[in-house]
Amino acid sequence: SLTYQEDGSKTDDYLEILGLDLRNTNSGTENPDGIVDEDPLIYRSDWGLVIFPSRTPFDTTKTYKIGNKELPELNVKVPEIYNYTSWSEKTEASQYFIQKVTTTRGSIIRLNRANIIEGSERITVNGEVLAKGTDYDIQYDFGQVTLRSEKATDPNAEIKIDFEYAPFFAVQKKSLFGLRSEYEWSKDLKFGTTFLYKTDKAQERKPKVGQETARTVIFDADLSLKLHPNFLTSVIDKLPLIETEAQSNLTISAEIAQSHPNPNVNDIAYVDDFETALDEISLGNFRSLWRHTTMPQQLENKGYIQAKMLWHNPVSQIPILDVYNRDTQVGSGTMRIFRMIFRPQNMVYDTTVLADSSVSIDSSQTKSWGGFMRYFGSPLDENRVKLFEVRMKGNKGKIHFDFGAINEDLNGNENADTEDKDNSNFIEEGEDTGLDGLMDEDEEGYNAETNPDPNGDDWYSFFDKQGKCPLPNNGCDNISEDDYNNPQYYDFLNGTEGNATDGGASQIPDKEKYSPGFTTENSYFSYVIDLDNDPDRFMVEDSKRYPEDDLTQTPWITYRIPIRDLNALDGIITSDPSIQPEWNKITHVRVWMEGDEESVSPDTIDIADWYFVQPSWKDSVIFSPLSDMRSNFVLSSVSDDVDSNFYTPPGVNAYEDPTTNVVEVQKALQLTFDNLNQYDTCLAIKNLLSIDQYSGYRRMEMYVHGEETNNADIDKIKFFFRIGRDNQNYYEYFTHIQPGWNESNYVNIDFNELTALKDSALKELKPGELLHAANDKYRIFGKPNINEIKFLAVGV
Repeated sequence: SLTYQEDGSKTDDYLEILGLDLRNTNSGTENPDGIVDEDPLIYRSDWGLVIFPSRTPFDTTKTYKIGNKELPELNVKVPEIYNYTSWSEKTEASQYFIQKVTTTRGSIIRLNRANIIEGSERITVNGEVLAKGTDYDIQYDFGQVTLRSEKATDPNAEIKIDFEYAPFFAVQKKSLFGLRSEYEWSKDLKFGTTFLYKTDKAQERKPKVGQETARTVIFDADLSLKLHPNFLTSVIDKLPLIETEAQSNLTISAEIAQSHPNPNVNDIAYVDDFETALDEISLGNFRSLWRHTTMPQQLENKGYIQAKMLWHNPVSQIPILDVYNRDTQVGSGTMRIFRMIFRPQNMVYDTTVLADSSVSIDSSQTKSWGGFMRYFGSPLDENRVKLFEVRMKGNKGKIHFDFGAINEDLNGNENADTEDKDNSNFIEEGEDTGLDGLMDEDEEGYNAETNPDPNGDDWYSFFDKQGKCPLPNNGCDNISEDDYNNPQYYDFLNGTEGNATDGGASQIPDKEKYSPGFTTENSYFSYVIDLDNDPDRFMVEDSKRYPEDDLTQTPWITYRIPIRDLNALDGIITSDPSIQPEWNKITHVRVWMEGDEESVSPDTIDIADWYFVQPSWKDSVIFSPLSDMRSNFVLSSVSDDVDSNFYTPPGVNAYEDPTTNVVEVQKALQLTFDNLNQYDTCLAIKNLLSIDQYSGYRRMEMYVHGEETNNADIDKIKFFFRIGRDNQNYYEYFTHIQPGWNESNYVNIDFNELTALKDSALKELKPGELLHAANDKYRIFGKPNINEIKFLAVGV
């Protein structure tokens, strides 16, 4: 697109030609600056309006002047956008578009959550942490942040807000009971007792530090005694000029109270149980999320043709126990899977006509491919996303995954083709044509009996007999509604013509434009799981699970791709070398399979789930000066429902829900490292959202499991755990790793020992020196404080 008009050797900006930019915004002089003039007759920011000086700016002979310079007329006029008989005529005639680039200064941010946990927020501007009360204010009850400082309200700043919140119906349960009794021995003597009982029940079964179940008991006893000492009356009467008229009274009150606070009834709190150590961002398993795709750029001009790729959700659900070793509630023991079938030998698509039109040719002597794609609107954290995992079942095939920006122009005509001819965003009569724009009757070769769907784009569901039957002689009647195992049962669910009645889709017009902007360029990362030639690559060890424990069946397996490892890449694909893919700008996901000249049978892959993995712990490798830079470190999750060799530590029993009798899945954070050089450090860090205080606790414990191996070098691996203010001020516990759940591996921190070591070191510390103390299991670096814990780290 151009922002200027060429006239011979001269160019003039469209903003100037249209009379929108005749002055400099800052100085007010007749020196245009490429910004719409701040003239209330031109631009009203309060109304959100740009007002053209001419009533028909794209069909006028009116011209403007800048000083003595006469600006030209608009070369290309479009009178049709003002005089038209149909919306489509207006749209097709359009030659210009208006793009607005603006920044505004806002001070209020709504978090769209109530009950924000006080102190849990962390707000940064361009990476700098803001200070509460100085840079911002926050209303925890309503979830509203008000920015105050100049740097916070900078419209060009990048603001990030992290916070924790309590669900509306899960507020901490509080109870208060009281009892008061009084006994009147006489009118002058009274006894009283008071009893108060208060509990603050934790929201979670595994309460975090600071959110524990607390209990306070208070006992109180009091008495009141009134005396009538007549001798006082006599004494006072003897004083000069004083004569008493009433009896003297003396009141004595006494009270004693005792408080028994227990800030943690269960004597335990959790820092991190690793159940949610990783965020899983799923690609989604519903058929309707996925659409037809363009040819992968890496296959262009290499003799590949597009073959039939089916994707659907089988009607019959499968037992969860076939996929995961997981307890389920009664009545919810099945799950729906996603299935893709690649057929290289028939229904090959002719991409020279349209991506969803087909011809019947024999592909057994040529290379072929088939796939599908979707728009992916879930933002990934570039600093955290490390893995892509898929739990799947299949014994053959070459499965590719593309992540990035992907060309959406299926037929390469550079237009965002759509069924929605009148831009109503609804399927109207005559619009449900499919992306080829043709009803079956208008397609070349149509015959109602022998060739009812020449372009092969009809949608039909055998499940409820909906859609347009694409089979000759109404062959759809030969397949019953419950014939789920028939090879043709799901053949036509991905069609685009006649799918307005598709209950699994959104019932909006089909279109090529998947993303908010019509993407015609490629810029993506590509990976491949090759079940034919390298089936063990990326496979998670011990993740196999055979349906019904039948070893003759194809097992479910988890594949884990370290997407940030360059060695895992199949390629970085770009149509413009100057535009490289970025992990924080993943807008599309494509899944495709390929077959070579020898491929003559279909490949079937079942998917239970597929997702990106973002650890809440940040991993890194610190290389020593003598390192060969080959040390590799990856964080992942391990659980007993997927990993057959994972089991809990001795004496630790999984929680069983007393209502449903479902046993909770056990998870752990897994540190995987290889090629570890001497003195290299693999480090995983977690920064807490709020400050933890540990002074009320005596010990901190953590179970650590070493790999079961015969490698004699395993005892040379030193494992450490750090807590502190940051990576310059921390306490460290370290040990040498042994195989299995060996007690010598466990982290067992005695806070009294830590404090004693620190006090001893401080006494010997000279002015200006940095504290660095150590013994056989502890190390102290900097100036940590057990009541100021915001930093956790594990590593080897």
